[in-house]
Amino acid sequence: MQSSVRSGLEVRASESRRGDLLRVLGSVGWLADRPAAFREALLANGRVERFRRGDLIFRKGDPAGGLYGLVEGTVIYYRNERPDPVRAIHISHPGAWFGEPSMLRRKPRLVSAAALDGATLFHLPIDRFEAMVEAEPAYWQHFALLALNGVEVLLQLLDDMRPVEPRARVAARLLNMLRGDPPGRSSRSDTLSITQTDLAGLTSLSRNTVNRVLQELAAAGILEPGYGRIVIHDVEALRREIA
Repeated sequence: MQSSVRSGLEVRASESRRGDLLRVLGSVGWLADRPAAFREALLANGRVERFRRGDLIFRKGDPAGGLYGLVEGTVIYYRNERPDPVRAIHISHPGAWFGEPSMLRRKPRLVSAAALDGATLFHLPIDRFEAMVEAEPAYWQHFALLALNGVEVLLQLLDDMRPVEPRARVAARLLNMLRGDPPGRSSRSDTLSITQTDLAGLTSLSRNTVNRVLQELAAAGILEPGYGRIVIHDVEALRREIA
């Protein structure tokens, strides 16, 4: 994975294509529950950008920046400045928003974010955010609710790490990925795009341990590991692993 931060390539799509992309953000997650006037104001103040596989969107410690909404693809977050699977902490899917802690606090980025397999993002620059809330102070409450959504995701991640037994911990994280981020989003597919190395980082286990657990779960007919993906065959059996 590349380690340099690059600006996203602005997508010069037709109005219909841009509308299709932005409808994703209006149909699931935080923005879907916001009033129409706020949704329209936010989407009018940003732009659609494309990041290639492995591109860093921002790095931990970068100056305060704007907000991103994930339209297509997946984004992975790291606890350190450079992408390192051992330090992976979370993966987001379309409809998720990120970057608000830095934007709302006007403080440096707390984590690094990268496009896991390529990503199309909606970007609200920090100056446009500031113009929005200056023109309409009531918009602050909607951004505050986004921050609370982040707390919900964090609590779920902490819960996933409670199991001490590796098999239960891996099962908990795979179920979390099926539930999806944003909260309330369910995966449309039983195929999860993730490497065993990244899964090891997300579970704070060694890659060898994760490989062993996946082979055990495969032997039980619960899932099928492949190159850069894991196919879940029996979700209920996976839930029983952490019961």
